[in-house]
Amino acid sequence: MGLVILLVFSIMANVLVFSFYFERYSVSELFERFLNKNKIPELELPKIPDLYNKNILLLNFEKNVKDKEDFVEWKSSVSKKFIEIYELENVEKYVLENVKVESTKNIDSNILTKFSAKAFDGDEIIFYELKPNYQFESLQTVFIIPGSGNQGAADVLDLDSNYKDYFYHKGIGGKLVNEGYVVYVIENRGWGERTIDAGLHCKEPNVYCSGNVLSKYLANIGKDLFTLQINDSLQVFDFIKNKEYVDSDNIAVMGLSLGGGVVQGMAIVQPEIKSIVIASGLVSFHKVGGTGITPGMLEFFDFPDLVASLAPKPIYLSWGEYEKSNFRFEVETSYSVNIVKKAYSIMNAEQNIVVIFHNDEFNQGHTFDVNSIIRFLNDTLGEPRI
Repeated sequence: MGLVILLVFSIMANVLVFSFYFERYSVSELFERFLNKNKIPELELPKIPDLYNKNILLLNFEKNVKDKEDFVEWKSSVSKKFIEIYELENVEKYVLENVKVESTKNIDSNILTKFSAKAFDGDEIIFYELKPNYQFESLQTVFIIPGSGNQGAADVLDLDSNYKDYFYHKGIGGKLVNEGYVVYVIENRGWGERTIDAGLHCKEPNVYCSGNVLSKYLANIGKDLFTLQINDSLQVFDFIKNKEYVDSDNIAVMGLSLGGGVVQGMAIVQPEIKSIVIASGLVSFHKVGGTGITPGMLEFFDFPDLVASLAPKPIYLSWGEYEKSNFRFEVETSYSVNIVKKAYSIMNAEQNIVVIFHNDEFNQGHTFDVNSIIRFLNDTLGEPRI
């Protein structure tokens, strides 16, 4: 009897609520309110006073490149300045030390190996190898740099993790291995298994806090987290290209979000990278208001200039149409795309650039578009020799 009375009161309450809304709004108005609640907000960029926009971007593409001859000289200047700003002059001397196999296990007919090693500054690097469980002499290889967040490599490899609810890399590592590639994934400093105990600064489930705290602390002592992440990744790349079963002539480097930024830096320094995948990872920080990972860089060039200087190397760029962060600017304007495309056109290499704006709503589109990436890798590395 009590349940019946409760049900009657519940129905009456719902009738009253809906009556209120239908008296206040028409059906069309209610539908419009629903759409407005779920639509992508208008992009609002910071208004930086003109005072701070003088004498910047001195080496940018638009100011310095008109033809192919200009491009070659400009590319060299950008590369040298990037290496100087991020103190990457000695990176070729760095090799991984004390590389250890931490574990090996079979996952879905593939072999997953976890490695640890010492970075050039003594910090512990953690990275994974996922390869097909069958005999082969050498295979094309993809090295993946994860985006920010405590999910780290587990997100890329779809491993059990306390942060699985926040995965946004779509387990792409396993999907690429099933295509016949060998895949490597690094843990970025500050996240994944390389998080720090940030004490009172972080409240769960803020999965981005650890790396942000580390970045600020390093800046306070004159070091740069972005530089260290590039250094770590270049050292692992050196390890990868010397593996006997890796086709060293066909290694792609792939990054999502922060990982895309690291990939851009790697590609400037390491010419042996065959092709580049940057997913939701290229944005003009001059236009959207700067970032802590560009100490002094905007005095000379912006990230679209940096990526433009990679021409004519095969490159894949993507964004989701539903992006809501700073990357929304790129979706609405194609600002960076237009600069990079001009560079590839000047170098007569339009066939080497692929640009994708995908309509995946997952994670607001801030994710990998797996099928188009596989097509790009097949085209630039050659289809895997399964």
